[in-house]
Amino acid sequence: NQDEDNSRFAAQWLTIVNSQQRSNPTLVPLLRYCVIIVLPHKELPALSSRLKQEPYSVPSLGSPLFVITDPRGKQLDSLAGYEAVSQLQVPLAKAIVAEIKLAPPQDLKKLKETAAFLKKVDPSLAAELQPVIEEVTAANRMKAHSVQK
Repeated sequence: NQDEDNSRFAAQWLTIVNSQQRSNPTLVPLLRYCVIIVLPHKELPALSSRLKQEPYSVPSLGSPLFVITDPRGKQLDSLAGYEAVSQLQVPLAKAIVAEIKLAPPQDLKKLKETAAFLKKVDPSLAAELQPVIEEVTAANRMKAHSVQK
């Protein structure tokens, strides 16, 4: 955002997200998986430096600017402008898949629910979680087997 008042921008952002709910029903659930950081454009270099990442590459300095990263802060995508809100689903889904691959949840039911939800956004991204689901299933079986002994 180009505004110094982050709280005002955050309120605008929430209004836009809520207005998209009907036409874009997967956006709000995707955002619930994410951490949103609101800061002025001039602070972006400091954020990438703090996360020990290369400076974030941005399409323009339009506002708002969305930089989507993996859990370590590595940039996956960036979009600019309010019209970009409708294009956030796939980049956000990629970030969620990256996080799950990095640190798979041990709750198999929740993992399968997440994969089913991501399938609505992008079936190929959801398919990337299949090996993770198989690993967690095997790990849970081994745990259950060792407890029975």
